[in-house]
Amino acid sequence: MITTLSTSSTSEELNVILQRDVIVKPNFISENEEATLLKEIDPHLSRIKYMSSHWDDAIQNYREIERKNWNANNKMTIDKLRQHTLECYPTPLVLLPLTHCLDLSGDGEIRPHVDSVRATGLLSTISVVKKKEPVELETAEESRRVVLRRTETNGHGKNCPILVRIFYSTEIKSIPMSLYTSGRMPKNEIQINTWPSAKLKDLAREVRYACREANKRGARLIFSSVYVAPSKNFKRKPLGVVITGHSSSLNKEQGSPEADDSEVRLNANNFKVGDFIEVHVMRSSPSRRLRTDQAIVPESDFRTVNRRF
Repeated sequence: MITTLSTSSTSEELNVILQRDVIVKPNFISENEEATLLKEIDPHLSRIKYMSSHWDDAIQNYREIERKNWNANNKMTIDKLRQHTLECYPTPLVLLPLTHCLDLSGDGEIRPHVDSVRATGLLSTISVVKKKEPVELETAEESRRVVLRRTETNGHGKNCPILVRIFYSTEIKSIPMSLYTSGRMPKNEIQINTWPSAKLKDLAREVRYACREANKRGARLIFSSVYVAPSKNFKRKPLGVVITGHSSSLNKEQGSPEADDSEVRLNANNFKVGDFIEVHVMRSSPSRRLRTDQAIVPESDFRTVNRRF
């Protein structure tokens, strides 16, 4: 049985987010499976001191390990979690090979934060405790004690801001698909938090902050999405073209050499959470006449949380 997490919080916004974007599956594992997991993990965690702060200040008083190999019984439990994660996601996933094990001290805390790009898309967790004590869920208004023992929690993030990885290139050739297949990523990357309804002009603005060539009037920013096809291979799909210094081409003939898709939204092109975005920056053509009535870096209607140049 899968249920949504509910609280008695007076914050209507919090209740909506929890009920919409978090799924809790009670008794996802048995008490015996819980004990077996702890028996394997504890000897490794006990040799590590609790750390007072995390590198991005997201966690306090914690210790952690990552494991790839498990004993036979625990491998079945981890495989069950991985399979359930795949079933909850609308598109094919490439799961990380390592399982992250996090232990909080009695006064440990996980603060609200935007997670690492390594965990973008979907995060599934199993809550295990040594004692039958409830986990305390705190809000700004009050504290609500919710028993989460042996549950599997799954964050959907359907309508919440999403973390998008944008890879840009000024090379003549496109970024080879073999990079993604091998697990490597292109070197020129921007990470932003936005919504599926973001316009290409918003993403173009972020690219212009990072890439000097994209700032030149007449530069063509060719957007594509990179996704995992049902065949498990990475595929590329065009999203549109934004031309620095041009206005939208919604009133122009499709396919025109002066076409600009600034107003096109990500979700209009079936963009999915977890897809990558590629931007191929091409230099302007001297023979092309350009409009000058639009700012090169327009005001953005989405919030940038993290950039890496």
